[in-house]
Amino acid sequence: MRSLAALLLVVGLVACTDDTKEPPSDQHTDNAALQLSLGPGVDELSTEARDQLQNDVGAVLSTYVVDAFLGDYPRQDFVDALGTFTTGVAARAAADLELLTGAGFGSDAEEVTATRLSATISSFAPDEKLVGVSAAVDFAFDVKAGDATTEYTRRGRVMLVPESGTWKIFGYDMTPGGGK
Repeated sequence: MRSLAALLLVVGLVACTDDTKEPPSDQHTDNAALQLSLGPGVDELSTEARDQLQNDVGAVLSTYVVDAFLGDYPRQDFVDALGTFTTGVAARAAADLELLTGAGFGSDAEEVTATRLSATISSFAPDEKLVGVSAAVDFAFDVKAGDATTEYTRRGRVMLVPESGTWKIFGYDMTPGGGK
């Protein structure tokens, strides 16, 4: 249930919302919301195409963050995060679970809170046909284990392509930071 609340929180920022509404009282709201910005190549797209791109890629990145890093801890299963990757890269990503998910936070992690989630989306759209996206990401998490809280970061780039009607991650170059 906490994972669902975190997903709703993160996806909520990507969609246009009425800021005057209070979040439901049972919604976990201490995670940072995903901040998206548009980078190079996007200005060549129509306003409608830019909005659609931002919503679609934001939804994929939000799902990835929730499945890969947030949710109930302690936990051992991070495989759901692979659902945001293309079939061709999922096996390589599975071998990098400690880099790409909260598996790298250690087995003693009790609670994970997103403190910074930002992404800048750049597009590759030859002849105004959108064929690929690169997102420069900067994620930070506070990880509580016992009486200690440690910041872990993941920075880098994820590349996305449309696959079966949705955007999927087909490549990544991530760098871990913080921790032990």
